[in-house]
Amino acid sequence: MEIGPVLEGIRACDGTEAHDAVFLEFMAAKRRQGFDGQQTAMIATLTGAAGGMADEALLACTPEGASLRAELIDDMRPRW
Repeated sequence: MEIGPVLEGIRACDGTEAHDAVFLEFMAAKRRQGFDGQQTAMIATLTGAAGGMADEALLACTPEGASLRAELIDDMRPRW
């Protein structure tokens, strides 16, 4: 699973502030890995584009959808 679709679900159901918090955490991890400004800009662009591929389960504004999004983010964090 890619982060873009999960972030889109977070934005749709939990709002921009919740989306931005996770996105900024992801980008900070990339900068700690040594990515420069141009590289992080490209990552941001690709992440945003991938948001359009979110499936219905990620866009479900239900307790189950929130649980799925949280589980996926928790699973991804170690790989950021």
